[in-house]
Amino acid sequence: MCSWEGVGVNLLAKNPRFTSLTVANACNELSQALSFVAIPLGILTIGGSATSAGVVAFLSAACGIGFQFVSGAIVDRFNASVVLKVATAIQVLTWLVVALLFYAGTFNITIIGVAAVVASIAASVSSPCDNVLISRIVARDDLGAANTIVQGREACANLVGSPLGGLLVGWSLGVAMIVQSVFHGIALLLVPSVGSAVQEDSGEQDSGGQESVYGLWDGFRFVWKNPGLRAVVFVASLINLPLSMQPIVLFSHYEAVGVSSLLIGFYASAMGLGVVVGSVVGVKLLEKVSMGWVGIVTLLVLSLGFVFISVVYGSILFVGVVSFVSGLLLPVFNGAIGAYAMAVTPEHILARVVAATGIPGLVLSPLGPLLGGFLSDSYGVFFALCIAALLTFPPLVVAVLSKSFRGLPLIQEISRDS
Repeated sequence: MCSWEGVGVNLLAKNPRFTSLTVANACNELSQALSFVAIPLGILTIGGSATSAGVVAFLSAACGIGFQFVSGAIVDRFNASVVLKVATAIQVLTWLVVALLFYAGTFNITIIGVAAVVASIAASVSSPCDNVLISRIVARDDLGAANTIVQGREACANLVGSPLGGLLVGWSLGVAMIVQSVFHGIALLLVPSVGSAVQEDSGEQDSGGQESVYGLWDGFRFVWKNPGLRAVVFVASLINLPLSMQPIVLFSHYEAVGVSSLLIGFYASAMGLGVVVGSVVGVKLLEKVSMGWVGIVTLLVLSLGFVFISVVYGSILFVGVVSFVSGLLLPVFNGAIGAYAMAVTPEHILARVVAATGIPGLVLSPLGPLLGGFLSDSYGVFFALCIAALLTFPPLVVAVLSKSFRGLPLIQEISRDS
């Protein structure tokens, strides 16, 4: 097992292809984080309601998740580098076209919605590609460090992208779209070329894999047979509903009361800042506490944070501080889970397993902004935030009661098993 002290920097220094992949995906994620704020704020600023912003978020998320039914199989069948480059090129063109339509005066909520759906579908292959490429260019003993870097990378993208999105929308929605296209263009240039793995028929391959090598159901079967992965997926599917519900409620409230787009962007980046700090200082925790109990504590902190936000939502400063604290343990838990999934999954089905865990884990996510927008418009921000807070408790209860979740091992045990 490698030492965790400074291992992230060492891994980036000694592995140029991993560094290139990290920067490329950071650019993609920066653009996506920008759109997370820019799209709903753009809809609200052109006269749309919280419900319409929620509908667009619902459709884009639902289509992206739906495409994951085939994205894993696509990545397993074709070269992951090529797939990632094609998906990134689609996002470059999508936001460039939207920007041109904006400046041509042909612009409305429908155009934003279609662009968001196309970009979401293209982005849905990023995670399977990322996992497959990492598994091929990073040594198995470094997978835990690589996944921690991934968590920090995503958090940094959210940290920068959210306030940048608010700032750019305050300036011009068209400029925001152009900047998104530019970030994807940089990513397109940096995606490393990595050869495809050779398929081997071995005892590691799950039953039925020889007849449906590229079928997503292979991934679902593998997840279902692994109690740890199955428990994680179920808990993730529950917690993603309130996590995706709260932002649209607060976005619409703060925009309605005249808070600047830049400050709204800073609120949106607060949890990302917590994730960045947590990815730096929290790794040592996993050497002493099992992933299962780290997950339970993470869920408890999130639940308490949501309850507190429903009381102090009038102060964007307090909300930002609570969001920051709520994000501290997320990278530790998520990074460890990623390492666990990679360590227990044969490479020839890794992309399908990533897609299979992502689909149920995000299945409720599209409903969050739809429900949040509707409740906010119909019953007010306080009621909507209270419902979001209540929805954080079922996954916590499931995690505490699930023997498989509580039994997720220490990070050292993952390395030994692998």
